[in-house]
Amino acid sequence: MERRKALKNIGAGTFSLFAGSMLFSSLQSCSRPKLDWRPVFFTVNEAAQMEKICEAILPKSKTPGATDAAVVPHLDASIFTMDSPRERGYFKEGLRVFVSRFEENIGVSFGKATVNEVGQGINGYLRGMDKNPKLLKSYMSDLKIEGPKDRGFFEVHFVFTVVNATIWSYLTSELVGEHVMAYDPVPGVYEGCVATDEQPMAWSYL
Repeated sequence: MERRKALKNIGAGTFSLFAGSMLFSSLQSCSRPKLDWRPVFFTVNEAAQMEKICEAILPKSKTPGATDAAVVPHLDASIFTMDSPRERGYFKEGLRVFVSRFEENIGVSFGKATVNEVGQGINGYLRGMDKNPKLLKSYMSDLKIEGPKDRGFFEVHFVFTVVNATIWSYLTSELVGEHVMAYDPVPGVYEGCVATDEQPMAWSYL
């Protein structure tokens, strides 16, 4: 699959006001994405967008996809607890820019796009980075400097980060670690009960 090859080249008073707000809220709930988990960093809508993006990066085939491996809940918790405020801000703004420019790049709104079409969008960014290494080099330089960033920076930052983070989360998930990859809970030779006088000297650290 082209996407997998590309990945290798990179890693929302008064009674009337109250009633009105309640009505608006109920109308919103009809169209709001539903999740079977509660995000702590993303909004519900952002989490739904991320699930589509991550599944596009690692879709289900003969092996589980990113959704099967609960990649987005893991990233939600990881970004919330491990990233700095600046990094969290960059990621959210990057997601917003990626989604807002999706129709311009692919010709269909993100909300109506299929996972395959989202994959095409990500592939476009990856091909651009591959053909023009200066894009990634410029991004790396800008990342070290604090201050205002343009849309181009956020686009590259988001795609570069979400691709690498998705792969990392997928490979370290329990599902993939125990049922897809070679797994041994006790790697190497294990001998539980041995006589102490039969063992050789401890290995030197030198």
